[in-house]
Amino acid sequence: MLLGIFTVTALPRFIDLSTDAEIATNSAIASALDAAIQGAKIKWIILGSPGLVQNLQGFSDGQLD
Repeated sequence: MLLGIFTVTALPRFIDLSTDAEIATNSAIASALDAAIQGAKIKWIILGSPGLVQNLQGFSDGQLD
């Protein structure tokens, strides 16, 4: 009976924490992607906005277009 009471009270809190953790993880991934995109844009601007950048160095294995 005690286990049932614990389950009924703890399960909603655990599910809520899982959702919050998933949202925080996705937010952090989105922020990291945004920072990478902004870094590539800044490099593009510094290079004088040369148009398309082929094989952007420093990303992946240098084959990112």
